[in-house]
Amino acid sequence: MPKHTSPLLMVLGLIIWSIWFVLMYGFLSVACAITPPTPLHAFTWLNSALMITTVITVLLLLYLTDYCWHRLQRLDVEKTQSNRFTLWIAVGVSLIAAGATLSIGIMVLFFPPCL
Repeated sequence: MPKHTSPLLMVLGLIIWSIWFVLMYGFLSVACAITPPTPLHAFTWLNSALMITTVITVLLLLYLTDYCWHRLQRLDVEKTQSNRFTLWIAVGVSLIAAGATLSIGIMVLFFPPCL
């Protein structure tokens, strides 16, 4: 196992979340401008595409959380306090990013697109 834990792990969850956020709303805006779905149906192809990307992103963020958590459990407590701190922050940030993705993405099920 490497002795150094990358500080990138601390912000990787937020980077993944922000990429998802920009792509989701960018895709939604472009799709609504080009071919808006009929407002009579609450669940359309656009909702399906947005929900699939949301589920994939949440699974990716939960995998990142699990990876950091297992790596944290394997560290030696006395020798690597800074690495433990980095991994604790990474676990928390990734879990919060997964929750934020799910809470925003769940709205796709309830609201019709292109209001």
